[in-house]
Amino acid sequence: MVGSKFKARLAQTLLGVLDILLVATLFLYLNPEIHVFDLTNLDVLKRTRMTLVDYAVLLAMVAIWRYVFIAAGMYRFRRFEGWIQRLGRTSLACFVGLAAVVALAVAAEVPGLKALFLLKLWVWATAVIFFLRILVFLGLRFARQHGRNLHNVVVLGLNERSAAVIEEMRRPELGFSFRGYFDENENRFLNVEHLPYLGNLHDLQDYVARNPVDQVIIALPIRSHYDDIAHTISLCAIQGIQTWLLADLFDLPPQTATQIDRIQEVTFVSYHTDPRSELQHDFKRLVDI
Repeated sequence: MVGSKFKARLAQTLLGVLDILLVATLFLYLNPEIHVFDLTNLDVLKRTRMTLVDYAVLLAMVAIWRYVFIAAGMYRFRRFEGWIQRLGRTSLACFVGLAAVVALAVAAEVPGLKALFLLKLWVWATAVIFFLRILVFLGLRFARQHGRNLHNVVVLGLNERSAAVIEEMRRPELGFSFRGYFDENENRFLNVEHLPYLGNLHDLQDYVARNPVDQVIIALPIRSHYDDIAHTISLCAIQGIQTWLLADLFDLPPQTATQIDRIQEVTFVSYHTDPRSELQHDFKRLVDI
């Protein structure tokens, strides 16, 4: 598992370097005051003399751009994220990163910062970086479909809820490899293909110590297994293993939507009526009238 984490960090670092090189190239190409790529004016590079202050400003711009992209999650490869969400996140990250870099560039009196140039730079940066992400995700999808870049997953509690989740997550392009499940006893009434029984709940600690595990999905009833769930989350946090707790904790109406909210250091699981369900309900009442 250490090797896979090192490869992931290396890939994220290389992608970050490529992002910076692409944006720097676009800045030089689109800036009307520089014309570095003008084939009739190649001696501009010879005439350019950068001072220590210029290098410091350049490094600060790179650091700001890098920080914004990390904060926006541009280097976390979300397996469930759709293309629209990726485009929106890329556009927002480029906008915020560009705004921060431009603020520093204005203070450093960098030439050529016209409104049209900045708009073109934002559009081009968003398009190029999003296209790069498409190539990365298509490459990852191809690798996962051929048995590479897989995440090893074990399940705590085999029931109808967890069986449905396993079926959904076994799509080849997602890259999840289910190693088995832990429960109080082997479930002989619910048969999930290629999901062996690994032991009772207390056997999980020995298993994760000896086997590579990336995620643990908890589908135990909270009322009767509160202590087991709390212990598992703490154990996985110490081992560096991600824990997923199924959010459908209660039997709620089907039109109820769930989302995670955070206010400073306090995290909430909020339940509310889906607006689409409200519209459908209002439309039905109108038809009935």
